[in-house]
Amino acid sequence: MELYRPNFWAKEGNLVKRDLTILLIVFAALRVCSQTSPATARPGGLPSGPGWHHLANTHMRSVCLGEVSDGMYADASMTKTTAYDFNCNQIIPWSGAAADDEHKRLIVWGGGHSDYAGNEVSVLNLTGTPAWERFTGPTMPIPFNWDGKHWEGLKPYFVLLHQGGQPKPGASPSSRHTYGGLQYVPYQNKLYSFGGSVANGGYFSQEVWTLDMGTKTWTMLGPPFSQSSGYPTSAYNPTNGHIVMHDKDWSLFDYDPHNNKWKKLAGSVHVDDGTTAAIDPVNNLFVVVAGNAAYPTPATHHTLQVFPLSSPSMQTWKDSGCDLTYRNGGLAWDSALGLMVGYPGGGNQVYLLNTGSKDIVSPFGTVPSHKCLDVAISQKPSPVKGEDYPPDPEGTGHNANLGIFGRFAYFPSLDIFVLINNRDQDAWILRLGKSVP
Repeated sequence: MELYRPNFWAKEGNLVKRDLTILLIVFAALRVCSQTSPATARPGGLPSGPGWHHLANTHMRSVCLGEVSDGMYADASMTKTTAYDFNCNQIIPWSGAAADDEHKRLIVWGGGHSDYAGNEVSVLNLTGTPAWERFTGPTMPIPFNWDGKHWEGLKPYFVLLHQGGQPKPGASPSSRHTYGGLQYVPYQNKLYSFGGSVANGGYFSQEVWTLDMGTKTWTMLGPPFSQSSGYPTSAYNPTNGHIVMHDKDWSLFDYDPHNNKWKKLAGSVHVDDGTTAAIDPVNNLFVVVAGNAAYPTPATHHTLQVFPLSSPSMQTWKDSGCDLTYRNGGLAWDSALGLMVGYPGGGNQVYLLNTGSKDIVSPFGTVPSHKCLDVAISQKPSPVKGEDYPPDPEGTGHNANLGIFGRFAYFPSLDIFVLINNRDQDAWILRLGKSVP
């Protein structure tokens, strides 16, 4: 059978010249388009390949509002205004984030106490070219920073309910340390915030606030009000759409966003300050980790507490080898690996925790049941901090690194971890691969 050949190669000279002329015109047009098209027209996307990757031009501060001349009330009378710098100080002050895998974005919210009064929400969008977005602007003017009051809601303004405040419809929540109390609920497209240390006085809120990510509207849930722990360690359960949390005292709770109902699961096990949690949906476990120091200060005590949600009495796994658990470190369930992945808060290492009953073969070696495997990500002989792996968290060396919380988050649809640890540095992603069945 003879192959088809286009008549570009016909012997007639005039036909060849005609076709060559057409091709030259097309190539010239393409060249012009390539020179004049804007750079944003090029396809964006996330870096590929295993390991750490920084996301270029993703400084969180790029979307901060900055100084506003009438951004704050000038005194406690709340009659005159003065300037305030809305600089997105939402990393250092014990604040977290929540992963929205449905829309491929990390939602960051925090501040609070005497550290920062702006209540804006910032979002790192991962679709196309990764970029920050000021998702909601700050509520202005903020109350006078040194008025000594413990603000719950803003505009209309009211203080904590257990301080005599009264709920007011239409208010937005004051800035607060969000700790491990932020969770995204995908079937509602809402961010949930539980408790937190509020601006300006710093007392703990006992409220649940939701941010509708579609309408950008805040709501304080109730009545009944004042149902939340002020300082919880929480995790979203994808199996039933509930949120599990420990109050860092003696009680473990299940919260149902469908109906704003609480259920006490256990009441006799203490969980320490500085803990982070994640849920293993395969084995139905609420897993809590911690250390007695924040990275890079060496931790001399490491905590691993496991609560089976079917019968929540705590399990203790002795000799787990989990020596990279740090105070307020990162922890997330990796559905591709079938393992918990923990991040100390800085450095080139992560740890893999096998919460199942059988050994798992990962790309980094076998992880025995109920054990941890420490993994150095960059395999270079002398990896460079800030180039081959993330820089130290914001605050390290002067204000102190107070934790990562939910700013180390896993996105199942992308099979990546996202890390935000400094508003003046690029965001990072981590790709680990899949386990062997």
